[in-house]
Amino acid sequence: MKKLFISLCLFLAISSVYALNFVPDPNKVYNIVESTSNAVIGASGTQPALTDKIDIASQAFHFVSTGATDTYYLLNADNNYLNKKGTSNWESIYETAINGTNSEWVIVGADATGIRLKNNNNGSYIAADGTSFGSSLYTDKDNANPRGLYKLQEATIYTGTPTTVYNETFSATGVDGTDGAIWTGAPSTLAGASPSKWPGGVDLQTTGDGNMTLVSQWWNLRLKLTTADAAVIIPNINVVGYTNLQFSIDGYREGGSLAPILDVKVGTGAWVSQATQGVGNYWNWTTAVTSIKDASGVQLSNVSTISLRISSQESSTTKYYFDNIKILGRPSVATSLSSASKDVFSVYPNPATNYILTKNAQKVTITDLNGRLVKEAFNAERVDVSTLAKGVYLVKVNVAGSIQVGKLIKE
Repeated sequence: MKKLFISLCLFLAISSVYALNFVPDPNKVYNIVESTSNAVIGASGTQPALTDKIDIASQAFHFVSTGATDTYYLLNADNNYLNKKGTSNWESIYETAINGTNSEWVIVGADATGIRLKNNNNGSYIAADGTSFGSSLYTDKDNANPRGLYKLQEATIYTGTPTTVYNETFSATGVDGTDGAIWTGAPSTLAGASPSKWPGGVDLQTTGDGNMTLVSQWWNLRLKLTTADAAVIIPNINVVGYTNLQFSIDGYREGGSLAPILDVKVGTGAWVSQATQGVGNYWNWTTAVTSIKDASGVQLSNVSTISLRISSQESSTTKYYFDNIKILGRPSVATSLSSASKDVFSVYPNPATNYILTKNAQKVTITDLNGRLVKEAFNAERVDVSTLAKGVYLVKVNVAGSIQVGKLIKE
């Protein structure tokens, strides 16, 4: 009898946890997370699609009750409703207004496995045909579709602008930048100078130190890649102090849009293949941004260094042209600010490139987030930070006997 009582209590406790997970609070916003991946329902223009979770308004939903049991309007924080489009059973769309029963979604399931969302107009379910970034959602699926099962997670919305942690423009010293010029050689032939001849501040590599090609087009140097070329590697990019890392690349492909191959590794770990978006085609230069994830599909945050490996995708000799390969991230809130003082030092300029102002400071110490001293100055009106690597640092100043601490973002 005692075992039965304990089992019943455990069942009720677990049931209550799942109920909390799946019964939406109308005062909160939620991510609707596809159960076999970390992709969330978001927006691709006006078309609902599975997207990387990056805490933006188009991914955060209010469940607004229609008054009927388990039936809701799904209103995202961009103030658009998720609707079935008109009379087309298979289409879905974001609209600014409610469209009758096309806008009503019935929560079905609400248990440990997750929920399904059934449209009240046609009685079918919303699901995607795939789980990769950009997979469109359709409103004609049955209740057994494996990609129509979702979890609800309370959402946050990021209103800031991601910081450019690293940017490689390929405008290497010693390479002709006039329109039409071409340079081919091993990247190590332009490496090793101080500062680095590679403009991103990290010397590039290729597999086997093979040749790579830079082409000047429209008066900008660009990386040219075909499958015959060695993969280009950007090693050991400092990303300390940043969360929600993303990969951004400008480019186009001759013959039509197609995604490049990207592998990423953390520190000395293994390469992990990444899902990327297609770049444009000739005369359609585009920027493609995707989240960087670990092997389990979780977006990278709070790691020290990452390396990129970029190559082309197909067996033909079709050419890709790339520029401005970037790592984007959000500055994390430093958790190691001095607990001995609640005074905050306002670092200016911030982010900084060459210097910070430290008026009236008797002593200035700058440390990395691991506590290592990287700069020290005494009675200085400004402190030179031009030699610091890109990243986040703690600045401690002594002003009139008071210790103040601030956070510096070095670009």
